[in-house]
Amino acid sequence: MNNYRSHPLVLVLRVIVPVIFAVGWATWNSQQRAQMIKDNWKPVQAVVQDARLLETDWKGEKVSMLTVDYDYTMGKQVFHGSKRFQTNEAAEASEHYKKGTKFTVYSNPEDPASSRLESDLPK
Repeated sequence: MNNYRSHPLVLVLRVIVPVIFAVGWATWNSQQRAQMIKDNWKPVQAVVQDARLLETDWKGEKVSMLTVDYDYTMGKQVFHGSKRFQTNEAAEASEHYKKGTKFTVYSNPEDPASSRLESDLPK
């Protein structure tokens, strides 16, 4: 007797379609959130206060992490933000975010201490 549960079409309908739907939903949702931030959060100028690149070997592979600390002003108040870049983007980011570099962040008008770099937002 042929078991219908092992049929390839059942596999597609029960496993692959929900996975495709979940990935599509997550992508759409992150794009909507990014657009909401760009539309509703205020772009402000930030200045890099410190940038630290840590490189080490882990299990025989080179691992890099860049931590960028920055300040920005909303109204008359200065806020502090921090961003970490992981291995695949740390080297490139270290060239861009040097101490004293000015760049744009998006700050939440309802919570000015919350900020996002444009690179945090999906394209």
